[in-house]
Amino acid sequence: MTVRVGRQELLYGAQRLVSPLDWANTRRTFQGVKLMYREDDWAIDGFYTHLVVVRPYQFDEPDYNNQPFYGLYSVYSGYENDTVDFYYLGYNNLHQTGTPGPPNRDFSRNTIGARIYGSRGDWLYEFEGAPQFGRQMGLGLDDMAGFATAGLGHQFPQLVWSPTVWFYYDYASGNFNGDDFNRFNQLFPLSHKYLGFIDATRRANIESPNLLVTMQPHEKWKFLVWYYHFMANSASDIVPSNGGTPAQSTTSEDWVDELDLLATHTIGPRSTILFGWPHFWTGNKITPPGGAVDADFFYTQWEVNF
Repeated sequence: MTVRVGRQELLYGAQRLVSPLDWANTRRTFQGVKLMYREDDWAIDGFYTHLVVVRPYQFDEPDYNNQPFYGLYSVYSGYENDTVDFYYLGYNNLHQTGTPGPPNRDFSRNTIGARIYGSRGDWLYEFEGAPQFGRQMGLGLDDMAGFATAGLGHQFPQLVWSPTVWFYYDYASGNFNGDDFNRFNQLFPLSHKYLGFIDATRRANIESPNLLVTMQPHEKWKFLVWYYHFMANSASDIVPSNGGTPAQSTTSEDWVDELDLLATHTIGPRSTILFGWPHFWTGNKITPPGGAVDADFFYTQWEVNF
């Protein structure tokens, strides 16, 4: 049993909902208390914290008054081939204004989920899903949302470059303008890792079949190819972006297609260099003034561990 008090990072599961956000210039932190219990095949964490808001020109401070984040996360590893996670996550944001837009302000949300992943021989699999409920106080509506991810993969160690192929289907509910608010809230994820490296798509109001291929042509080189087809779950709702959310049609579900290419070279035991190129084909749902245009960018990243 361990108790940790103070400023700390939180990282759970595949980081679809809770992550330190390693891609950002400043990693995400929380301030509060966490209780960690380990015995045999069980690992159980309970925590009550507040989000630490990044302030570029001042010392960062936790948002004690408006943004508590709390929960219980358990992992069972007693099965021979499978690992199972169970979790409850609670998040309140009591700010009267927020970005992007009114649907993301003054709410209280509860997420109850599970994840199972493992392998059978060369076959790999992963399933995760969670309903989400609560209250959108700013809109005067109850929350009723959810997300699910299903993945099936296969390793081919006997082939050249030892490829691994995954097929995923990602779903996150959108709002349908009924008696409840239905758009899923992705909480605090490592969003850059999933749903496109170009960061145009959050885990909200989205459906996406996607194909991931990884391979290793040399002991020092690794390649990744990831292709997504994105559709809005609700045509009448927006698909939020991690950057600025563009103007969107309320009748089309055709969001985007994206191709991500990544090459990683190991320079030494503590140093790697990465080259990435994502390309983004806009769909009919994106309707900015002047018309939608495709997007792409090239980036390289050198990492040193010490």
